[in-house]
Amino acid sequence: MIRIEPMTAEHIEQIYRIENLCFPKDPWSISTFELELGVSYATYIVATENGAVLGYAGMHHVLDVAEIVNIGVDPDFRGQKNGSKLIYELETRALKLGVTTINLDVRASNTAAIKLYKNHGFTPIAARKNYYRKPVEDAIVMQKIFSATEANHD
Repeated sequence: MIRIEPMTAEHIEQIYRIENLCFPKDPWSISTFELELGVSYATYIVATENGAVLGYAGMHHVLDVAEIVNIGVDPDFRGQKNGSKLIYELETRALKLGVTTINLDVRASNTAAIKLYKNHGFTPIAARKNYYRKPVEDAIVMQKIFSATEANHD
């Protein structure tokens, strides 16, 4: 059974392996993940099964706005709704923090991720020219604004 739980330092080695599979040209470092665990305005979660990390996601939140800063699912466990589970849990936690808007950046060529985000109600609102470096590519800025019903739901 897949569990969504808070990321801990014990997860970082497995997360780093997935990060390199998902973003081989520009992965976050182990030290970046370690630093992020200590950031008061950050929320990081993992999807696990029998102690193995299948995916991870993180967001930063300030006042009523959040930004999804990283998400990755082990390629062997894609197509099983693990990305959706992680996004849903981030949204749930964001609402509990009083967030009304979530933003994210995605590579313009990452059609699978764009489709996933659209399925969760994110809409493209802007582009960032040459935002990514390895390789150079535009980013699509996507946003989800929670409805009053979602924002007031406990």
